[in-house]
Amino acid sequence: DQKTVRRLGGTGPLLPSFVWDGLDLEGRPVREGTYRIALRTFDKKNNLLSDDFALVEILLPRSHFEIQTANPYFSTGTGKKGRGEIVFNVNSGGPPEVQTWDFEISESSSNKVVFQKEGKNRLPKSLKWNGRTLEGQTAPDGNYVCLLIAQDKAGNPIKTDVLQVTLDNTPPDLTFKGEDHWVDFASKKEFHFALNAADRVGIQSWRLEIAGENDEAWKVFEGLGEPPRDLAWDGKTSQGKTVPPGAFVNGIFSATDRAGNTAEADAYPLQVDYHPPAGQEQLTLNLTTVYFNSMSPVLTDSAKKEITKAAGSIKAYLNKCVLVVKGYTSPTETGDLLDLSHSRAVEVRKYLLKTLGVSPDRVFAVGYADREPLKADRKSTRLNSSHLGIS
Repeated sequence: DQKTVRRLGGTGPLLPSFVWDGLDLEGRPVREGTYRIALRTFDKKNNLLSDDFALVEILLPRSHFEIQTANPYFSTGTGKKGRGEIVFNVNSGGPPEVQTWDFEISESSSNKVVFQKEGKNRLPKSLKWNGRTLEGQTAPDGNYVCLLIAQDKAGNPIKTDVLQVTLDNTPPDLTFKGEDHWVDFASKKEFHFALNAADRVGIQSWRLEIAGENDEAWKVFEGLGEPPRDLAWDGKTSQGKTVPPGAFVNGIFSATDRAGNTAEADAYPLQVDYHPPAGQEQLTLNLTTVYFNSMSPVLTDSAKKEITKAAGSIKAYLNKCVLVVKGYTSPTETGDLLDLSHSRAVEVRKYLLKTLGVSPDRVFAVGYADREPLKADRKSTRLNSSHLGIS
């Protein structure tokens, strides 16, 4: 603004140098900016002998020169197209103009530099690291220290405080199980799941989904931080309805750590059992013929003929009782036996409904895997428990 902020003067020979402490006429520090320093000399008659000037820039001390990141934990596989990166925001603490700057990331344990970037003239607004080393390899999981050093226009060295970040490409380690694979909510109030998620940087969020046979989410439990070690389900859906008897559901447990890695445990199959109400007439028909090929839920032609013959003796009772089809697996079969046994029971139920022409709410299908296999006894027809046994 062309206003004089400080004046020095004298008589006689010029001094070899002048010192300005950055204060104005009242002794207060001047504002940051560019100043014109003018030197004029006069003779004894006050005639101008010389008029020269130079420009100098006043830079105030920087405050809060730092680098920051929204999340100190990151994974290289969680970004768009699986290319994750960590972003550092640069707070210049003053004018962004500098002479040079240098950004380094080093291993916390060895101080080995794994990433470096440098520039001139102006500090960047942000810096990024994709988790790769100077050689282009993915850096190992671990802790890293980050430092930004610069030289301002006045030549002063400035540097940020060290910022520690953690690279973690390892998903959480999950364990998940239930107290059993069968539950009857008519007699049992709750079913308990045991959840556990372990991770070196900690768990950000978790989710347990109870899904029906069509992958429909019947019930969802979720939360932030570590999951509960014990989670009880009362057998109700998100709409407050109790799951129907004979329903086959899968518990699906997943968790995401603070670096963004997600893991999903193996699904836990759960068969909702059916027990007829007390006092209701019950029908048992044990058919011990092998109805399925090994590892298959598809009814054979001979099985369909056998069921058709049995259907005639069943139909007369279905107006006053219900029929529960119990599916089983053999000891030699492997894999998800509960799912296989349930699928077999469902196939028999479908064929019976088609053959008998009765209401679907009179016939239930329940899988028992090899829990209580039936003994082969072709002459046995009893009326003491409600099941059509398929072995």
